[in-house]
Amino acid sequence: MLFLRRGSALIPVQPNFRAMAMTEIAFTPVTDRVNAVNTLPPEAVLLSALEKLEEIPLEPVAEGAVQSETEAKVLELLRDEVEAARSRMPPGQLLVVENQPGIDWPKTRETRTEILEPMGNRFHFRWHVAPPLRLGRYRVRG
Repeated sequence: MLFLRRGSALIPVQPNFRAMAMTEIAFTPVTDRVNAVNTLPPEAVLLSALEKLEEIPLEPVAEGAVQSETEAKVLELLRDEVEAARSRMPPGQLLVVENQPGIDWPKTRETRTEILEPMGNRFHFRWHVAPPLRLGRYRVRG
């Protein structure tokens, strides 16, 4: 399960990555929040009861000739990396989004290169996530 920090508490969330949104990288609370939290030991809902094992930085890159398709592709790659990290989690461990809004929240960034051709110019787009989306792998202390 994936969690987001809200003060000292953890909220179960799911990725909500959309290329056409103002904030492309977002997380929405799990609708069945009570059941999601009840699958954890009661002390795991507080960050202070957890021990950090590792940090997983996610920095996907996509390149292409169409701007919107390339941005959508980098978000798809990011979603795949989040799912891969979540699927590798052993039982009893959690993934927590380490980035903080307003401090180091990840955003999609574009670099465009002009390609000169005899019949006209075109662009090549490179999209990446910066700063990286950082996921912390935690377990309950003790």
